[in-house]
Amino acid sequence: MSTDDSPPPPLPTQAERLKWARERFFKSPREAARQHGWNENTYKSHEGGIRGNAGLKLDVLRKYARAFQVPADWLAMVDRPGAKAPETTAEASEDVKTSHLRLVRHDLRPEDFDLPTSETVDGWVEIPEYDVRLSAGGGALVEGDRRRGTWRFPTDYVARELRAHARGLSIVEVIGDSMEPKLLPGDRIAVDHSDTNPTPPGIFALWDGFGLVVKHVQRIHGTAKVLLVSENPIYPPYEVLIDEIKVIGRIKSVTRAM
Repeated sequence: MSTDDSPPPPLPTQAERLKWARERFFKSPREAARQHGWNENTYKSHEGGIRGNAGLKLDVLRKYARAFQVPADWLAMVDRPGAKAPETTAEASEDVKTSHLRLVRHDLRPEDFDLPTSETVDGWVEIPEYDVRLSAGGGALVEGDRRRGTWRFPTDYVARELRAHARGLSIVEVIGDSMEPKLLPGDRIAVDHSDTNPTPPGIFALWDGFGLVVKHVQRIHGTAKVLLVSENPIYPPYEVLIDEIKVIGRIKSVTRAM
C-alpha cells in the first residue's frame, strides 16, 4: 500500500478509481468499510461497479475522497474531456448541483458550503478568525459572527499537514475546561467546515442542541446516535441523536499562548 503524493492515474471507470484509492490504505474492501463505519456490502458494490454504475452521488464521492485522500473530482471522472460533475442528493442546494468541480489535490469541495473565504499571498494563506466561542464545557451561544482578524499559514502546510482547503477553514476560540488538557481556554482552533462526518471519529465543533461545543464525536454503531466525549474525566459522556445536532467541522489544529 502506498500513500505517496503522485497524481492519481486516469483509470477508465469510477469503480477502478475507487479500488485504486482504497488499496493505498487498506488491503480489502471489508477492512476499509469497517475502519470507516460504512455498510460493507454497499461499499463492495460501489467498488465492484455493481451499484452506482451510472455515477455515484456527489456526497458519496466526497465521503470516499476524504477517507482515501484523493480529489473528489478525480473520483467523479471530471478530468475527462467534456465530463460533467455528477448531481448531488435531493437535499443539496442548486448551487452545488450546477457547480463544476476543479481538479485540485485533496479537493473536498468547500465551495459547496457557505464558508468563510481566504486569500493567498506569496505562498501564505489568510484564514479568518470569527468572534465565536466554542465551549469545552456545557455549551456557549454564538456571540456574533463578526470577523476578528486573520491568521496566516503557509499554503503547503494547510494542504499537506492539515489536508484541508484554506477556503474551508476558520479560526475560533475555545472556552471552558472539559477538553483539558488537550484544549485549554483561550486556545485558537482551526475548524474544517468541509469535514462534518464523524467517521472516522475525532474532535469536532458542533451545536449540541444547547450551544456551540467542541467534543470528541463518534457514531454509535447500529443507532441514529453519536457519543459526545470530553477529555476531562469529570465531565461524563452523553449521547445525542444525529438529527438533533449540527456538526460545524472537524478540528484540524490548535494554537496556544505560553
